[in-house]
Amino acid sequence: MKKFVPAIEKTYRIRAKKEFRAISGLSMGGYGSLMLAMRYPDLFSSCVAFSSGTFTDEEIVAMPDQNYNMFFGDIFGKGLTGDNRISDNWKAHSPLHLIYDVPKDKLKSIRFYIDCGDDDFLYLGNSQLHIQMRKLDIPHEYRTRQGGHEWSYWRTGLVDGLKFIGQSFHR
Repeated sequence: MKKFVPAIEKTYRIRAKKEFRAISGLSMGGYGSLMLAMRYPDLFSSCVAFSSGTFTDEEIVAMPDQNYNMFFGDIFGKGLTGDNRISDNWKAHSPLHLIYDVPKDKLKSIRFYIDCGDDDFLYLGNSQLHIQMRKLDIPHEYRTRQGGHEWSYWRTGLVDGLKFIGQSFHR
């Protein structure tokens, strides 16, 4: 973030302020958007996450070893099993933990939009994030529509996500 954002701002004619910066993505990109917005709350005014790869601790603990190692092993440690997967590194990058670790006023300075289909295998983590954000009184938009983890679902939501970002930039 310390190199990428300045490089973009140097290369393109844009306003280099938080109020004119947003982050968005889908699937693992949605996870990355949430995680980066939460870890760097002074950089982004809004975050739009579609079907974010947000997993609950319970899902990670119960995940078959082959799946865990394929998707998370290189990031959080290969060969970890059970509760050992919920390491400090995992917690430092999980939106479900970051909402408790990042000061609430910092999180409230970001407009969040979370969208996940009701048939998406990532529905539980996204729903849990919504529930925890409500409990902590962190303003956000949460959308669940009919659909799964597929482009036909995301295409129908992109316009609303872009409108949400545009409203963040509106003066």
